[in-house]
Amino acid sequence: FMVERFILKVILNQGENGIELAESGISQCEWGIVECNDGYITKMEIQKGTITGKLPPLLGKFTNLISLSIPDNALTGSIPSEIDQLTALQHLDLELNKLTGNLPLELYQLTKLKYLGLSSNKITGSIPTELGQLTELKYLYLYNNTFAGNFPS
Repeated sequence: FMVERFILKVILNQGENGIELAESGISQCEWGIVECNDGYITKMEIQKGTITGKLPPLLGKFTNLISLSIPDNALTGSIPSEIDQLTALQHLDLELNKLTGNLPLELYQLTKLKYLGLSSNKITGSIPTELGQLTELKYLYLYNNTFAGNFPS
């Protein structure tokens, strides 16, 4: 639990109210930005305009995370390769940020993913054929990026 609290502190220190929450005695499960099951964080939803900066590689430590939603913030840099450690993830929404770089191949190891929202970022490169490995995927939002080439068949 302390590891998750520390990582949340790292993420939230990039925003205005993060330090106050992280240094309070309140359990991270009561911060209003996460949902927990048996004390483990299973859902993280960070509202519009709350944080800036890069997604930390430590995000991969939230191995019980089912839903990660950080839309309409000012996230920069690329999606960390450690995303592949989120093996329970079903919902990933990072739309309306300033993410750059290629889609990491590790993203396609998230075989439980049903929703992938990465639209309106600055992601480049091609859309790899590995996208087909996401057989549970029902919703895919990649528009308003600068992908090259064709969509894989």
